[in-house]
Amino acid sequence: MKYKVTVGLAARLTMISLVMFVIMSCVGFYSANRSLGTVISHEMDEQVRLAARVTATVAAESFPDLTFKIDDAGDVVNAVWDKIPDFTSHEMVDEARKLAGTEFSVLRWDPARNDFFRVTTSIHDDAGKRYDGSALGLDHPARGPILEGKPYIGRAYLFGEWYSV
Repeated sequence: MKYKVTVGLAARLTMISLVMFVIMSCVGFYSANRSLGTVISHEMDEQVRLAARVTATVAAESFPDLTFKIDDAGDVVNAVWDKIPDFTSHEMVDEARKLAGTEFSVLRWDPARNDFFRVTTSIHDDAGKRYDGSALGLDHPARGPILEGKPYIGRAYLFGEWYSV
């Protein structure tokens, strides 16, 4: 014996409405998620730009021979420091970190290593030892832009953690 199930017009419309609701909810969630990601990314970029301006200002106050400009986008550009000193104190990077809320390193080019290295930094390991003297790294995403004299804003994986740089 066969049974035939019939679905009335009201039930069909309800099922179509339910399917449309699920589809629209998924589209809305996807769109909102993308928008939120864009907003967060923009906010992070602005925070990094602000941190760069603060740290450049702190460094220039400590070392008047450091010069820089800020372009229309708010990026620190044309930073020139003819002779980066050897640091006996980490006070400048610690002050910049405190004011900007971000880590700060001073890099110097070493032709023997064919790389930049940290002359001073506010970045510490778990035991509290600073990463002074550590190389920037040939695979660091900021290396290319720095060598071209351009700013880099993005993320970098340093010493086992992600940083916005």
